[in-house]
Amino acid sequence: MKGQGDCNDRTMVPIRFISETLGADVLWNDKTKAVTIVHGVDVITLEIGSEIALINGNGVTLDAPAEIDNGRTMVPLRFIASMFKKNVQWGGPYQQVIISD
Repeated sequence: MKGQGDCNDRTMVPIRFISETLGADVLWNDKTKAVTIVHGVDVITLEIGSEIALINGNGVTLDAPAEIDNGRTMVPLRFIASMFKKNVQWGGPYQQVIISD
C-alpha cells in the first residue's frame, strides 16, 4: 500500500490516526522516542526501532518495529488492530485493508 509505509512486507499505519479513531489516547515521548497508547485499562508502549512492545508491562515481539515516516509514527497494522481486538482482512476488488469487530 503505497504511502502507508512498508517494513518487511508489512502494512504500516500511522499510530495516532488508528488509535484515536478507535477511541484511544496517544502520547509521544520525544526524549525516549516512544509512543504510548492508552485504551481503557490497556497501556501499549512502542519504542521507535524496537521489535518489542510493552502491553500492560509485558513484552511482546512485533513482526516489524515501529518507525517514523514523514514525521509520523508508523506501526504494523495487524499488531495494533489485534491490540484493539479487531480483525484485519486484505483484499477485495480495490486491494484494501478492512478492519472490523
